[in-house]
Amino acid sequence: MDIGNAIKTCRIRRGYSQTKLAELAECSVSYLSLIEHNQRDITLSTLQKICHALHVPIGILLFLGTSHDEFGEMTQEVCPFAFGSFARDRDR
Repeated sequence: MDIGNAIKTCRIRRGYSQTKLAELAECSVSYLSLIEHNQRDITLSTLQKICHALHVPIGILLFLGTSHDEFGEMTQEVCPFAFGSFARDRDR
């Protein structure tokens, strides 16, 4: 699970700086940076605030944070959007 990269990807696509997102999510820029680099665990309340600020449902953010190997036996036929362009962008 790479929730930090998913947050960063959504933040960049939304056009927010770390400062802007931290302000909207009511957390410090340093804490957000640590989360984005997977150096700190994120609390559920902070995750909710970040999702609200990004206008992204928690389920979608968690999905975006899922790596391909975590999909297990799921194939492209079962879940084609998991292997689409957004997933490729996320993995850059």
